[in-house]
Amino acid sequence: MRAIESEVAKGGLLALRAASPEVLEEARELLDAVERAAVLAQELEETGEVWTAQLRHKCRQAAFTSERQALEALFSDVALLINDRREFLKRPVEVPDAAFSMPKALEAIARGAESGKPFGVFRVGGGEVKESVGAIRVAGRPPESIDDWKHVQRYVALQEMVRSFSVCWNAIAEPLSMPEVRGGVSKLPHIELVSGNAYKAHLLGTNHDRHLPVRAERVFANPPMQQLKGTSAQLREVREHLRRHLTHAELELAVAPRATLREKLAGTSGPISEALRRFVDEELGCAALSAECVMARYSGLVGELHRVEGLVHDLGVVNEMATRIEQAGASNSVSGYEAAGWCVGEDDVFPRTGATRGFGRWSNRTLGPSRHGRSSAR
Repeated sequence: MRAIESEVAKGGLLALRAASPEVLEEARELLDAVERAAVLAQELEETGEVWTAQLRHKCRQAAFTSERQALEALFSDVALLINDRREFLKRPVEVPDAAFSMPKALEAIARGAESGKPFGVFRVGGGEVKESVGAIRVAGRPPESIDDWKHVQRYVALQEMVRSFSVCWNAIAEPLSMPEVRGGVSKLPHIELVSGNAYKAHLLGTNHDRHLPVRAERVFANPPMQQLKGTSAQLREVREHLRRHLTHAELELAVAPRATLREKLAGTSGPISEALRRFVDEELGCAALSAECVMARYSGLVGELHRVEGLVHDLGVVNEMATRIEQAGASNSVSGYEAAGWCVGEDDVFPRTGATRGFGRWSNRTLGPSRHGRSSAR
């Protein structure tokens, strides 16, 4: 805790606006947000793509608002394309590229989806059309049923959607420093990868880069604005500042119960009190001791304290008996009895002899029965 306070004093740790509960709660929320931003930044840096940092920067600028809005619309479209592609991962479709540009071939596929026969009864069509349609495969086999041809028709529709998406994407790719995309359904994995990186860069630029500085102003006396919009390493540096401040706050909370325990031990004496005092001063908070060891030590001391508290009644009976004997004139016996204390086994002060038994009868006659009903037995 002193080390953290020293860092703040020397300027090595960013100072908080205040150490109030409200500021500390804001710091916890900022810590979570900074960690999420650092993870995104790290993922983009690991791709090795420079354009993601450029896109992140442009998404913060008002000059690219129209392009950014168009990109946001494309994120929804690419999600639908990726979802539709899953159907063709289970039942792959192969269609020659030439067939997509042949109206007659597309008509033949549509007839196949209606009747199961792409060329009708008379197999009308040119040689190139027949060759392209004949090369179509569903899961490695020629389409044989209406369901197979409908599956091919959906594949052709998806191909057209991907091409339309590519045109829209490429229209804003250059202004936003993004790579262009090409191809149809077969290129969807690459399109998914590029659009996924673009989404992360967009999220950093439009969300984290805008909100983190606002939150930081409520936490730090001098917010590190550039670091909050920087690399993953810079974001983690801010994260460490926040963590150290929150650790300091937790340590301060831990000091209060320790001080309370010291106050309770003040003015006490005895072996257990001394052991507890050494525990608070030397063992509690010691870095060399594990938490389990400290907890076991404390539990043992508290258990011993409870055991002694349980003897209060018995010790009270002994003290009362000693007082009554002393008042009756047997002060020498009392001093020896008190010195012997409460012990188990043979009593050195009053051994079990005939004289002792006689003394017991005499004490009952002279002192009267103890209010605890066990005077002679004691």
